[in-house]
Amino acid sequence: MLPCVKVHEMVEFSIGIDKGSVNFAVKVVGNSMAPLLCNGDILLVSKKRWVRHKELGIFLIDGKMYAELYYSKRNNYRLISLDLDINSIVLTPENLHRVTCLGAVVKILHPGEYKIHEE
Repeated sequence: MLPCVKVHEMVEFSIGIDKGSVNFAVKVVGNSMAPLLCNGDILLVSKKRWVRHKELGIFLIDGKMYAELYYSKRNNYRLISLDLDINSIVLTPENLHRVTCLGAVVKILHPGEYKIHEE
């Protein structure tokens, strides 16, 4: 879960990626997706209406932001955390209206691979 949203003017990085494919960045708070994502990582996100099966996406659910893996197979749709102590979010017609996909994660930047310029 990414419970806090902090706006930064600019995130500077030099990792090889087409910067035009990045629409926004979010900072990971917590370790529910460790070892893939860790506290302090920056996620570079490309806006999409929805993500593909097994793709890492950023989702807004009831006002909270989550970075989760999307799983879709045989009418089984879930947002999955890598932490086994956290239940998957099962997507059903009854709760899908509460879920907004903000985009797909195109790159994970670990501390030391980026510099944040504060407002």
